[in-house]
Amino acid sequence: MDQLTHWIAESGGYISPKVEVTAIPDRGNSIVAACSISKGEKLVSLSRHLLINAQSLGEPNLTSHQALANFLLTSDSFWIETLPKSFDSIPVCWSPAELKFLPAKNQAHVAKQLAQIAVDHRLACPNEPFDRFRWAWLCVNSRCLYWDVGRERKENMTMAPFIDFLNHDTDQSKTVQVKSGLGMALYAARDYEKGEEICLNYGPHENAFLLCEYGFVAQQNPWDYIDLTAKLEPLLKDHESQLKELGYWGDYTINSDGASFRTLVACEALKNSKLKSVVDGLVEPDEWSPVLTEILNELEIVFKGPVPRPEIRHLYDGYLSIIYSSRSKVGT
Repeated sequence: MDQLTHWIAESGGYISPKVEVTAIPDRGNSIVAACSISKGEKLVSLSRHLLINAQSLGEPNLTSHQALANFLLTSDSFWIETLPKSFDSIPVCWSPAELKFLPAKNQAHVAKQLAQIAVDHRLACPNEPFDRFRWAWLCVNSRCLYWDVGRERKENMTMAPFIDFLNHDTDQSKTVQVKSGLGMALYAARDYEKGEEICLNYGPHENAFLLCEYGFVAQQNPWDYIDLTAKLEPLLKDHESQLKELGYWGDYTINSDGASFRTLVACEALKNSKLKSVVDGLVEPDEWSPVLTEILNELEIVFKGPVPRPEIRHLYDGYLSIIYSSRSKVGT
């Protein structure tokens, strides 16, 4: 780590002496406050030539993801030694039997990732073993930031040494500010006490998405939800055309605050009552639903059942929390 910080300083970058990297159980290498830090203090800055992206690599015939993965496999930079050695917790590395425990939507997400990795492997590094390329691809996918290099947004992937140690926090008020200009800089968005972890917010994502993209599940995630679409759609076949016409077919969810408006509309359709008035905002939908109660009871049994991986257990525990929080609204 000393070699990395020395290299950044020698290359015109800056790392505040008030931050340090330390290993935190279940979170890996993390940036923490070495002493008290005041809001607004600059923590890290990297000049343009310290950032690694398609522009700096000069790979016009490869996508950003392909170019960065290729760089990780062909460069001898000591910075690469600071990257994770494996990504066993990310579902693209799981067995088909384990993947079946993910929601259907997220199983499709993983299938799309696997297909993209195969394409990128063939185009960027066909001579590298697939598992080795998958490791590099996941390093980029899980640790990149977006910094304008003159391409469309998905092609602005950038690797930022040291900054890539920042873990995710769902509370944006607690996370650092990232500023771009001639380089990239981090500023404290609040005061920190010695030993506090300093985090970044990866975006308003539910836990299944975080698991598929980054390999972890966030505790007390305000963006988490349970997708009820597969449970509700078979019950709604007689109302499918009407719900499609109204724009309320599919995407039925529930979170800790209760069922989404789309879900409540679906439940009104099952009652054959005041559906159009609810959609038009003339009548409040009824949150009390025996159908939702039955579905949640079924799901509770599933989520309490045995699972093959701790990551799935964490995901399911979050779903159970949603069920318990929302149950008083939908019925008992």
